[in-house]
Amino acid sequence: MNWIKMRSNLWDDPRVARICDLTHKREAEVIGGLYWLWTMADQQTTDGRLDGLSLAAIDRKTGIKGFGLAVARVGWILQSEEGVEIARFDEHNGASAKRRASEAKRMQFLRKPSAIRAQPMRTEIEHDAQLDKNRIEYTPISPQGDEELELDCEESSAPEHPVLTRLRDLFRMKPGTDFDASTHRAWQKNKKSAAALPESDWALLAWAYRQTEGDAYRFRRRDPATLLNNLLAEVLRAREWAKAAGVNPTAARPRPTEPEGWQDIITSTDPSYNCTTWFELPESLRAFVRERVAQIEAENAAATAAA
Repeated sequence: MNWIKMRSNLWDDPRVARICDLTHKREAEVIGGLYWLWTMADQQTTDGRLDGLSLAAIDRKTGIKGFGLAVARVGWILQSEEGVEIARFDEHNGASAKRRASEAKRMQFLRKPSAIRAQPMRTEIEHDAQLDKNRIEYTPISPQGDEELELDCEESSAPEHPVLTRLRDLFRMKPGTDFDASTHRAWQKNKKSAAALPESDWALLAWAYRQTEGDAYRFRRRDPATLLNNLLAEVLRAREWAKAAGVNPTAARPRPTEPEGWQDIITSTDPSYNCTTWFELPESLRAFVRERVAQIEAENAAATAAA
Protein backbone atom coordinates (compact mmCIF):
# COMPACT_ATOMS: atom_id res chain seq x y z
CA MET A 1 0.00 0.00 0.00
CA ASN A 2 1.67 3.18 -1.15
CA TRP A 3 0.29 5.60 1.45
CA ILE A 4 1.66 6.87 4.75
CA LYS A 5 0.07 8.12 7.95
CA MET A 6 0.23 11.85 8.64
CA ARG A 7 -2.04 14.10 10.68
CA SER A 8 -4.23 16.90 9.34
CA ASN A 9 -3.21 19.36 12.11
CA LEU A 10 0.51 18.67 11.75
CA TRP A 11 0.91 22.29 10.60
CA ASP A 12 0.19 23.52 14.16
CA ASP A 13 2.17 20.86 16.02
CA PRO A 14 4.62 22.56 18.47
CA ARG A 15 7.36 20.21 17.27
CA VAL A 16 6.95 21.54 13.74
CA ALA A 17 7.18 25.07 15.16
CA ARG A 18 10.38 24.05 16.97
CA ILE A 19 11.92 22.70 13.74
CA CYS A 20 10.95 25.97 11.98
CA ASP A 21 12.75 27.95 14.70
CA LEU A 22 15.87 25.79 14.50
CA THR A 23 16.10 25.83 10.70
CA HIS A 24 14.63 29.28 9.99
CA LYS A 25 12.23 27.74 7.45
CA ARG A 26 8.46 28.01 6.98
CA GLU A 27 5.99 25.28 7.96
CA ALA A 28 5.37 24.31 4.33
CA GLU A 29 9.06 23.55 3.76
CA VAL A 30 9.41 21.67 7.07
CA ILE A 31 6.31 19.52 6.50
CA GLY A 32 7.53 18.78 2.98
CA GLY A 33 10.82 17.58 4.43
CA LEU A 34 8.99 15.39 6.97
CA TYR A 35 6.85 13.92 4.19
CA TRP A 36 9.98 12.92 2.25
CA LEU A 37 11.61 11.44 5.37
CA TRP A 38 8.64 9.33 6.42
CA THR A 39 7.82 8.25 2.84
CA MET A 40 11.43 7.24 2.20
CA ALA A 41 11.52 5.29 5.47
CA ASP A 42 8.27 3.51 4.59
CA GLN A 43 9.79 2.41 1.28
CA GLN A 44 13.33 1.57 2.45
CA THR A 45 12.92 -0.19 5.81
CA THR A 46 10.62 -2.58 7.64
CA ASP A 47 11.84 -1.80 11.16
CA GLY A 48 12.57 1.93 11.05
CA ARG A 49 16.37 1.55 10.96
CA LEU A 50 18.09 3.43 8.14
CA ASP A 51 21.71 2.32 8.38
CA GLY A 52 24.08 4.58 6.46
CA LEU A 53 21.75 7.59 6.47
CA SER A 54 23.34 10.60 8.19
CA LEU A 55 21.91 13.90 9.36
CA ALA A 56 23.96 15.59 6.65
CA ALA A 57 22.33 13.36 4.03
CA ILE A 58 18.88 14.32 5.34
CA ASP A 59 19.84 18.00 5.02
CA ARG A 60 21.05 17.39 1.46
CA LYS A 61 17.94 15.48 0.39
CA THR A 62 15.50 18.04 1.83
CA GLY A 63 17.59 21.09 0.95
CA ILE A 64 17.15 22.42 4.51
CA LYS A 65 20.33 23.13 6.48
CA GLY A 66 20.11 21.70 10.00
CA PHE A 67 16.88 19.80 9.28
CA GLY A 68 18.18 16.39 10.37
CA LEU A 69 19.44 17.69 13.72
CA ALA A 70 16.21 19.61 14.33
CA VAL A 71 14.05 16.51 13.66
CA ALA A 72 16.25 14.53 16.04
CA ARG A 73 15.91 17.19 18.72
CA VAL A 74 12.12 16.97 18.75
CA GLY A 75 12.33 13.17 18.97
CA TRP A 76 11.06 12.08 15.57
CA ILE A 77 14.35 10.34 14.67
CA LEU A 78 17.13 8.80 16.76
CA GLN A 79 20.79 8.94 15.75
CA SER A 80 23.32 6.13 16.16
CA GLU A 81 26.77 5.27 14.83
CA GLU A 82 25.19 3.14 12.09
CA GLY A 83 22.70 5.74 10.87
CA VAL A 84 19.30 6.96 12.01
CA GLU A 85 16.11 5.28 13.22
CA ILE A 86 12.50 6.47 12.90
CA ALA A 87 10.98 6.77 16.38
CA ARG A 88 8.10 4.33 17.10
CA PHE A 89 8.19 3.13 13.50
CA ASP A 90 6.20 -0.05 14.17
CA GLU A 91 3.27 1.97 15.55
CA HIS A 92 2.86 4.26 12.54
CA ASN A 93 4.50 2.63 9.51
CA GLY A 94 4.64 -0.74 7.81
CA ALA A 95 1.91 -3.16 6.76
CA SER A 96 0.68 -4.02 10.27
CA ALA A 97 0.29 -0.38 11.27
CA LYS A 98 -1.63 0.37 8.08
CA ARG A 99 -3.95 -2.59 8.69
CA ARG A 100 -4.66 -1.27 12.19
CA ALA A 101 -5.34 2.20 10.79
CA SER A 102 -7.64 0.76 8.12
CA GLU A 103 -9.58 -1.29 10.64
CA ALA A 104 -9.95 1.68 13.01
CA LYS A 105 -11.21 3.84 10.14
CA ARG A 106 -13.69 1.15 9.08
CA MET A 107 -15.03 0.66 12.62
CA GLN A 108 -15.41 4.41 13.07
CA PHE A 109 -17.42 4.55 9.88
CA LEU A 110 -19.64 1.62 10.87
CA ARG A 111 -20.50 3.18 14.25
CA LYS A 112 -22.39 5.98 12.45
CA PRO A 113 -26.15 5.14 12.22
CA SER A 114 -26.43 6.62 8.73
CA ALA A 115 -23.62 4.38 7.55
CA ILE A 116 -25.31 1.29 8.97
CA ARG A 117 -28.54 2.11 7.17
CA ALA A 118 -27.04 3.19 3.88
CA GLN A 119 -23.94 1.05 3.39
CA PRO A 120 -23.31 -2.69 3.54
CA MET A 121 -20.32 -3.74 5.59
CA ARG A 122 -17.21 -3.56 3.47
CA THR A 123 -14.35 -6.00 3.81
CA GLU A 124 -10.94 -4.94 5.02
CA ILE A 125 -9.50 -5.55 1.56
CA GLU A 126 -12.05 -3.21 -0.05
CA HIS A 127 -11.36 -0.49 2.52
CA ASP A 128 -7.59 -0.85 2.06
CA ALA A 129 -8.10 -0.46 -1.68
CA GLN A 130 -10.01 2.78 -1.12
CA LEU A 131 -7.25 4.13 1.16
CA ASP A 132 -4.67 3.17 -1.43
CA LYS A 133 -6.64 5.13 -4.02
CA ASN A 134 -6.72 8.21 -1.78
CA ARG A 135 -2.95 7.82 -1.28
CA ILE A 136 -2.57 9.55 2.08
CA GLU A 137 -4.11 9.60 5.54
CA TYR A 138 -2.97 12.04 8.18
CA THR A 139 -1.44 10.92 11.48
CA PRO A 140 2.09 11.92 12.58
CA ILE A 141 4.88 9.85 14.06
CA SER A 142 5.01 11.02 17.67
CA PRO A 143 7.90 10.70 20.14
CA GLN A 144 7.19 9.68 23.75
CA GLY A 145 7.21 12.66 26.10
CA ASP A 146 9.75 15.46 26.14
CA GLU A 147 12.81 13.25 26.52
CA GLU A 148 16.14 15.04 26.14
CA LEU A 149 18.26 13.46 23.41
CA GLU A 150 22.02 13.60 23.78
CA LEU A 151 23.16 13.88 20.19
CA ASP A 152 26.80 13.33 19.35
CA CYS A 153 26.63 15.31 16.15
CA GLU A 154 27.57 18.70 14.77
CA GLU A 155 25.45 21.69 15.85
CA SER A 156 23.27 23.32 13.22
CA SER A 157 24.87 26.38 11.64
CA ALA A 158 21.53 28.16 11.17
CA PRO A 159 21.55 31.53 12.98
CA GLU A 160 19.67 31.70 16.25
CA HIS A 161 16.94 34.25 16.98
CA PRO A 162 18.52 37.33 18.65
CA VAL A 163 16.22 37.06 21.69
CA LEU A 164 17.34 33.48 22.36
CA THR A 165 20.96 34.63 22.11
CA ARG A 166 20.21 37.35 24.67
CA LEU A 167 18.70 34.75 27.01
CA ARG A 168 21.85 32.64 26.76
CA ASP A 169 23.93 35.67 27.66
CA LEU A 170 21.70 36.58 30.62
CA PHE A 171 21.88 33.08 32.11
CA ARG A 172 25.50 32.44 31.04
CA MET A 173 24.63 29.40 28.95
CA LYS A 174 27.23 27.90 26.66
CA PRO A 175 26.63 28.40 22.91
CA GLY A 176 24.86 25.41 21.40
CA THR A 177 23.28 24.27 24.67
CA ASP A 178 19.65 23.52 23.98
CA PHE A 179 16.89 25.05 26.08
CA ASP A 180 14.61 22.75 28.06
CA ALA A 181 11.01 21.99 27.12
CA SER A 182 9.52 24.62 29.47
CA THR A 183 11.67 27.33 27.85
CA HIS A 184 10.58 26.23 24.36
CA ARG A 185 6.92 26.51 25.42
CA ALA A 186 7.48 29.91 27.02
CA TRP A 187 9.30 31.11 23.91
CA GLN A 188 6.45 30.11 21.59
CA LYS A 189 3.95 31.81 23.92
CA ASN A 190 5.88 35.08 24.37
CA LYS A 191 7.88 35.30 21.13
CA LYS A 192 6.22 38.44 19.75
CA SER A 193 6.43 40.48 22.96
CA ALA A 194 10.03 39.43 23.58
CA ALA A 195 11.08 40.35 20.03
CA ALA A 196 9.40 43.77 20.41
CA LEU A 197 11.24 44.61 23.64
CA PRO A 198 13.35 47.77 23.05
CA GLU A 199 17.12 47.83 23.40
CA SER A 200 16.93 50.00 26.52
CA ASP A 201 14.90 47.33 28.34
CA TRP A 202 17.38 44.63 27.36
CA ALA A 203 20.14 46.86 28.75
CA LEU A 204 18.25 47.01 32.08
CA LEU A 205 17.93 43.22 32.17
CA ALA A 206 21.60 42.73 31.25
CA TRP A 207 22.63 44.99 34.14
CA ALA A 208 20.33 43.22 36.61
CA TYR A 209 21.57 39.77 35.64
CA ARG A 210 25.22 40.77 36.02
CA GLN A 211 24.79 41.75 39.68
CA THR A 212 26.39 39.56 42.34
CA GLU A 213 24.64 41.12 45.34
CA GLY A 214 21.65 43.27 46.25
CA ASP A 215 17.97 42.94 45.32
CA ALA A 216 18.69 42.31 41.64
CA TYR A 217 20.81 39.29 42.56
CA ARG A 218 18.42 37.94 45.20
CA PHE A 219 15.06 38.40 43.46
CA ARG A 220 15.66 38.09 39.70
CA ARG A 221 14.24 35.13 37.76
CA ARG A 222 16.30 31.98 37.96
CA ASP A 223 15.54 30.34 34.61
CA PRO A 224 14.77 31.48 31.03
CA ALA A 225 11.21 30.10 31.01
CA THR A 226 10.16 32.09 34.09
CA LEU A 227 11.78 35.23 32.69
CA LEU A 228 9.96 34.88 29.34
CA ASN A 229 6.63 34.38 31.09
CA ASN A 230 7.21 37.50 33.25
CA LEU A 231 9.33 39.59 30.88
CA LEU A 232 7.63 43.00 31.19
CA ALA A 233 7.31 42.68 34.97
CA GLU A 234 11.00 41.82 35.18
CA VAL A 235 11.91 44.93 33.18
CA LEU A 236 9.96 47.08 35.65
CA ARG A 237 11.72 45.43 38.59
CA ALA A 238 15.10 45.90 36.93
CA ARG A 239 14.33 49.59 36.46
CA GLU A 240 13.55 49.93 40.18
CA TRP A 241 16.69 48.03 41.17
CA ALA A 242 18.85 50.24 38.95
CA LYS A 243 17.21 53.40 40.32
CA ALA A 244 17.85 52.29 43.90
CA ALA A 245 21.48 51.56 43.02
CA GLY A 246 21.86 54.99 41.40
CA VAL A 247 22.90 53.68 37.98
CA ASN A 248 21.54 54.17 34.46
CA PRO A 249 22.15 51.00 32.42
CA THR A 250 20.27 52.47 29.44
CA ALA A 251 22.73 55.34 28.92
CA ALA A 252 24.00 55.41 25.35
CA ARG A 253 27.25 53.57 24.78
CA PRO A 254 29.44 53.61 21.67
CA ARG A 255 28.59 50.79 19.29
CA PRO A 256 31.10 48.73 17.33
CA THR A 257 31.71 49.61 13.70
CA GLU A 258 29.27 48.04 11.27
CA PRO A 259 31.20 46.18 8.52
CA GLU A 260 30.45 47.36 5.00
CA GLY A 261 28.52 44.86 2.89
CA TRP A 262 27.65 42.55 5.79
CA GLN A 263 24.13 41.90 4.36
CA ASP A 264 25.60 40.52 1.12
CA ILE A 265 27.91 38.19 3.04
CA ILE A 266 25.03 36.74 5.06
CA THR A 267 22.60 36.32 2.16
CA SER A 268 25.28 34.70 0.00
CA THR A 269 25.76 32.11 2.74
CA ASP A 270 22.07 31.63 3.62
CA PRO A 271 19.64 33.34 1.20
CA SER A 272 16.67 32.53 3.45
CA TYR A 273 18.01 34.48 6.44
CA ASN A 274 16.00 37.63 7.10
CA CYS A 275 18.55 40.36 7.81
CA THR A 276 17.41 43.15 10.14
CA THR A 277 20.17 45.37 11.53
CA TRP A 278 23.79 44.60 12.30
CA PHE A 279 23.32 45.13 16.04
CA GLU A 280 20.44 42.63 16.25
CA LEU A 281 22.53 39.79 14.79
CA PRO A 282 23.79 37.14 17.24
CA GLU A 283 27.44 37.58 18.17
CA SER A 284 28.38 34.28 16.53
CA LEU A 285 27.05 35.53 13.19
CA ARG A 286 28.79 38.89 13.59
CA ALA A 287 32.06 37.07 14.26
CA PHE A 288 31.56 35.05 11.06
CA VAL A 289 31.00 38.25 9.06
CA ARG A 290 34.13 39.90 10.50
CA GLU A 291 36.18 36.82 9.62
CA ARG A 292 34.79 36.80 6.07
CA VAL A 293 35.47 40.54 5.64
CA ALA A 294 39.08 40.01 6.73
CA GLN A 295 39.40 37.13 4.26
CA ILE A 296 38.03 39.23 1.39
CA GLU A 297 40.40 42.10 2.23
CA ALA A 298 43.36 39.68 2.26
CA GLU A 299 42.33 38.24 -1.13
CA ASN A 300 41.98 41.74 -2.61
CA ALA A 301 45.41 42.76 -1.26
CA ALA A 302 46.99 39.64 -2.75
CA ALA A 303 45.35 40.30 -6.13
CA THR A 304 46.58 43.90 -6.10
CA ALA A 305 50.13 42.85 -5.26
CA ALA A 306 50.12 40.23 -8.05
CA ALA A 307 48.98 42.81 -10.57
